[in-house]
Amino acid sequence: MLLPAFHFGPSQGARSSRILASSRNLDAFPDIEARVLSDIPLAVAAWLEQREEDELYACLPLTRQSSGGRVLLRARYLRQIGGEPYGLASGLYLGPEALRALGGHAERIAHLLPDPESESAAAAEPFAVDPASDPVPADPVETGLEWSDLAIRIEDGTEPLAVTREVLAGMRHPEQARRVIGWCSSARFPRLGSIDPDAAFQLVVSAHSYPAGQRREALWNDGYRGSVHSPPPSWDAWTKIRTLLAADPYLREANGWALNFASLPPERIAGALLDRHAARIAQDPRAYLGTLLRFSDAQLVDSSRSRIADRIEKGDEASRGALLAALLELDADTSARLEVDGLFLNRPELAQFLPREAFRAVLAKANWLRGPARSKRHLRDLRQDQLLDAIDHALVQMQRGEPGMESAFDELVEEFFRPERSGVRASTEAGAFADAVSRLGIETVIPWRYQPEFYAWQREAPATRQAWKATLSTLKVPHRLSARPADLATLTSALCEVNASRTGQRGAIA
Repeated sequence: MLLPAFHFGPSQGARSSRILASSRNLDAFPDIEARVLSDIPLAVAAWLEQREEDELYACLPLTRQSSGGRVLLRARYLRQIGGEPYGLASGLYLGPEALRALGGHAERIAHLLPDPESESAAAAEPFAVDPASDPVPADPVETGLEWSDLAIRIEDGTEPLAVTREVLAGMRHPEQARRVIGWCSSARFPRLGSIDPDAAFQLVVSAHSYPAGQRREALWNDGYRGSVHSPPPSWDAWTKIRTLLAADPYLREANGWALNFASLPPERIAGALLDRHAARIAQDPRAYLGTLLRFSDAQLVDSSRSRIADRIEKGDEASRGALLAALLELDADTSARLEVDGLFLNRPELAQFLPREAFRAVLAKANWLRGPARSKRHLRDLRQDQLLDAIDHALVQMQRGEPGMESAFDELVEEFFRPERSGVRASTEAGAFADAVSRLGIETVIPWRYQPEFYAWQREAPATRQAWKATLSTLKVPHRLSARPADLATLTSALCEVNASRTGQRGAIA
């Protein structure tokens, strides 16, 4: 393959430096890469002034992305001119195709860089390289470089490029090795313009110490003398979950390791992988749920349930409906395995999207009124029919002596009479209260202080008097419902409608 070549050096004396020759103009490169390329001669000049060695090899990334271009650089101090250091540098540009051909290992051809003083370097003609011409080092050294930046101090006389090749060849996790995109044989490469050596070079191999505290340090004394950085816990989690996902044809793709996974806690890896499959949840929810049921890994199931909840809440109406339908079609055992009821208990804002019968089932199975659903914000999400079902459920549980239901009833009724809901409450006649009491068959609880008003109200509706007296005789527990009698009549009439929707018939008061 042919690589674009550059020659860098001073243009006027030793103080000013520029690109002396190149086989490709800067305007042929992406802007971000062209900026770094234009800063390289200035950085080489600054290195010459503060150098601790006479020759430098480096692989300088032109972007922060592993897929971005890089420049292989060879710089050399030559002599002093007018009291200033004078040197030249040669460079080869490696684009994405060249890097793929080299397997990302630019160091394997670094020794082919032309001598900066040579005529071939000065000509800057396209440089021919055979990617297969240089084998992998016979004795690669494992250091864990792929997980943690490293500075190696070598003994005088040790060839830094040879050490660099052995260390880079020793990376055992190719998925994470993509993080390593730059290296340098000098601890004094300057920060200049768009070039930041701390970010650009993950490996520095030099006979001199790197600035303290910047990265992990080791020695090279007849071999590597330093710690080996181990994979983080998230790697083990990814390996396990990737195996689970790969076992199913529906999710076997797009499960590759991402560089940011290394900084994630292991419990977030399942969710990070499933985020890539979020679109498939909407496209074919039944297939997605079927896949999920093949796994016993609790972490994966928990993360999947969270993604399902997000899709219900944030998806469009069509995808939400398809996903809810798939969930509600599950048989009882399957639903229990996926903890579908718990899904709506822990994410009460999702209840508003449930069909009415499904919401009633959630009320009954998941103790919905005992969980976070009781917050005012979540009660306000409920449709009017769901709110009435919840009130009816609370009343029934109160009759059975279930603890906590009185306060739940209070909060639900408060929401029912919230002014913003007035437009959805139907007006009722006074007799509706007695109709509701008869139909619900429960001991309706009324504030004692409102009883005189109820008696006055009765006189206006003689047909309800007898039923009303019978109801008063059964009252046992005064309830602190701060609503007017007419409001209570509205509520109980609505509850009568709830009961009628369950039984398919309406009751009447004689």
